[in-house]
Amino acid sequence: MKRNHLIHKTYLFIILLSFFNLSCTSQHENQSSSYPAVSEPTGNDLGKRNAMLWEHEDWDLNNPSWKDNPFDLVATVSFEHQNSNASHTTEMFYRGDNTWGFRFTGTHLGQWNFTTISNDPDLNGYYGSIIVRHNSNPNLAGFMTNIGNKFALQTTDTETLRPYLFNAYMNQQSFEESGFVGNWTDTQDTSIYLQDAKEHGFDTILFAINNSWFEFGSSGWDEHNSVNPDIETFEILENLIINTHRQGGRVHLWAWGDEERRWTPIGVGCNRLTRFLESCDGGINGEADRRLQRYIAARLGPLPGWTMNYGFDLQEWVSEEQTGRWADYLREHMGWPHLLWARGRFNSNLSVASYSGMGHTYEDAVSNLEADPTRPHIFEERDLYLREDFHTMDWTRQHLWRYTLAGGHGGFWGVGLDDDAKPYPNPEQLRTHQQFWLEEKRFLFAMRPANSLVTTGDGYVLKIPSNANYVVYQEDTDVIRVDLSEMQGEQLAIAVNTKNEYDEIDLGILEPGQQTLELPEVSDWAIAVGKFNQ
Repeated sequence: MKRNHLIHKTYLFIILLSFFNLSCTSQHENQSSSYPAVSEPTGNDLGKRNAMLWEHEDWDLNNPSWKDNPFDLVATVSFEHQNSNASHTTEMFYRGDNTWGFRFTGTHLGQWNFTTISNDPDLNGYYGSIIVRHNSNPNLAGFMTNIGNKFALQTTDTETLRPYLFNAYMNQQSFEESGFVGNWTDTQDTSIYLQDAKEHGFDTILFAINNSWFEFGSSGWDEHNSVNPDIETFEILENLIINTHRQGGRVHLWAWGDEERRWTPIGVGCNRLTRFLESCDGGINGEADRRLQRYIAARLGPLPGWTMNYGFDLQEWVSEEQTGRWADYLREHMGWPHLLWARGRFNSNLSVASYSGMGHTYEDAVSNLEADPTRPHIFEERDLYLREDFHTMDWTRQHLWRYTLAGGHGGFWGVGLDDDAKPYPNPEQLRTHQQFWLEEKRFLFAMRPANSLVTTGDGYVLKIPSNANYVVYQEDTDVIRVDLSEMQGEQLAIAVNTKNEYDEIDLGILEPGQQTLELPEVSDWAIAVGKFNQ
């Protein structure tokens, strides 16, 4: 009996052990199916690799047989997400030395499969896959887009967005080269420039390119004879964009400048005798310009973290229709979204309405946002500190707040190159604006102006339709009276002195009704009512 009992126990142990092994094997197989192993390239199979959300991946293919202009060879790559309808199609770009590259940034988690298509057999028929995983970098966001007239950043995928306030920054006193990428080198780091911007409450830095698109270091079209994109310029540009993006910043590009200094594409692709003739085959949206636009789309298009303005003083040299065709062609060739605009031009193909002129008012901002609620708006003439007599520290701080309180109108700030240009004396005031709105997540897509709720003096209010969140702002006061009769129940309230380093003063819990908010001193105050940062 004891022997039989022992045998039964042994059989039971073997069965349990087999079940345990089977279970472990099944779990391992499930994990493997969720996270396929990386595979090496073989033949036309470029293998399988891992990638992180919002970080790009590059591939290179050798093609020694191509004999014509390498920048005219067309090869496309289509990326398709295995578990959704998401897809991205991009072109390859010439790197030099008979090498063509292509790149990809994942916009959804999971597996993406890709194939290449080209009439050139050396670039046709390649395939592979990428497994995109969650990115643990908290600073990293995806591509910039918009919800109506508000700027937005992609977060966990293309459909999940957070509101953003677009305020570009430049500092030509400390970073003279920031005004022109042709003064930059591939060994320079954007970290110091970006850190300077962040210390002033901004995270978007400017670079202008002009004719360095065609020859590195050239500003005017009369300084070169190139008709092909300059590879050195693009190597520097992509490094600027990638490094800035990884640090939680963004790069704003000025493609061109003014025609008075020849900072335009007008003479590109024309010989010296025909540059000023209308019959020239080059110029704006001409053969060389289109070649450049395709190259921008292929090389920079897959990279998140940049926006582009066509140029400035555009009334001198380019029409509404031409800027619209430029934006449409770029968008047609880019597989990822980027906001494109042109200062003082409002063609419907432009993603953002950009305005010339300095010293715009709150009323200007509200009027712009209300007139065209389909796209964001920005004042881009550069309201640099002391550029004009009215550009004081107080004016800068107050208009930074007023443009936001208009509903999220963009602006352009910083320090110029003039000999009498000086740094901002109180950068902490600008940092306070950034922390109040973006870091504390108080700027919301649904917010609309409701200034009539301030019952004494001139004040500003943004609120959401449900009346659960308010921001109240008033200048030169120590008492704010505001009508919160329609507020959704009791809400927490805090006050921030916008002239100081960011510091919250607890105002306690407010009940619906007329409120008189007494503050510690006369200053410019912002009051946040409701639960934010969720």
